[in-house]
Amino acid sequence: MPTRSLLVGIAGALIALAVGAAALAGVWQGGHADDGATRLVLSSAGCAPSTVRIASDDEPAIHVANEGSESMVISVPKFALAVAVPGGGEAVVQLPRYIMGDFALFCVADAAHASAGGHTSSTALVCGLDDARLAPVALTAGRLVIEPHDRILEVLPQGPPPGATPPSPGSS
Repeated sequence: MPTRSLLVGIAGALIALAVGAAALAGVWQGGHADDGATRLVLSSAGCAPSTVRIASDDEPAIHVANEGSESMVISVPKFALAVAVPGGGEAVVQLPRYIMGDFALFCVADAAHASAGGHTSSTALVCGLDDARLAPVALTAGRLVIEPHDRILEVLPQGPPPGATPPSPGSS
């Protein structure tokens, strides 16, 4: 019979796996796309403003549009992944449902990202670059803030554990 601490540990492991599988792209333009995702726009100038926020009641997705002519990469080193969006291209990036927090965000030209040793191909498991390697080649550096939310409750059991005996009346 699983205990609550075991279930919390499993949920933590699932979150870690989801974060490891996350990919993110964009420059914040503000507002939401028609699909409810936070809308981000890339350009050859990088990302503006420096902080991208996903509100607690927003879906954990980012609608990305690259308005520049060259391929651009958005990298979130904590996720160990990066996404390249070709010039004139669009994408909707689904983020793991259960992550929240403040993460470094870099906007880099695809060629500069590759020359620094980063990977964005569909076969790459990780980007491979950390903050220190990305900062010198980034057009802009900022923050991705995913505000606190309660989506973790979707996977945690509610109520007493199975088989638990409810307290008897008058006992404390």
